[in-house]
Amino acid sequence: MKICVVNYITRDAWYPHGQERLKESLKRVGFKGDILLFDDKNFICTSHKETPYAFKLHVLREVQKRNYELALWVDASFWAIREIDSLIEKIHQHKFIVQDTGYPVGQWTSDACLERMEVSREEAFNVPLFAGGLIGINFYDKKVFDFFEEFYRYAKEGHCFRGSWRRERGFVSDDKRVLGHRHDMSVGSILIKKHSLSIFPNNKFFNYYSWYQKYKTKQDLDHVYFLIEGGPRKLPLQEIE
Repeated sequence: MKICVVNYITRDAWYPHGQERLKESLKRVGFKGDILLFDDKNFICTSHKETPYAFKLHVLREVQKRNYELALWVDASFWAIREIDSLIEKIHQHKFIVQDTGYPVGQWTSDACLERMEVSREEAFNVPLFAGGLIGINFYDKKVFDFFEEFYRYAKEGHCFRGSWRRERGFVSDDKRVLGHRHDMSVGSILIKKHSLSIFPNNKFFNYYSWYQKYKTKQDLDHVYFLIEGGPRKLPLQEIE
């Protein structure tokens, strides 16, 4: 069975450091699968500026073309703090894994996206929003395959992925309850519900480094595979034991 962890970055700001940190952490915890690292030099796709976060779907499509059965997308802000073999087993078992943000789609999705996807605002407030930093996918499962194909079509078309991250930076909705648009997360969450896939609870697979600093006990980390922190500050891997 072909298995990989995959990531894509633009080669600016802190992202190259984050990608390298992710790779080294995976080696440190003993991951034996393939680590596929893409960037805007070795993989050309729709730019993040043009269609925010569509690169995830283009990269996952490339992984699918390379005949990987299981793929785990992980953002460059993540690093592994323990073995991920059991996480890979969860993908094998459940076919698809993502984590809840704790927010509804209705709060973080543009009017234009909902209209295009034929979902009302009130319906969207009953749909959980998944966290796009970690996506585990089994391409060989029929239900997941159908979900991914539709997700990829939306990314390629681009319309529903576009919109301001926060409403104060640009119009997203006449509804004052709406705080912004979440691009791949907004579209993917609606499709997850449509295809009857599951979203796992918040803090199931990853959490923020600031959360670790607050609690700092092994018991608190037993169920978490990754910690997250973006930005330029280098975090020594040995800090997490």
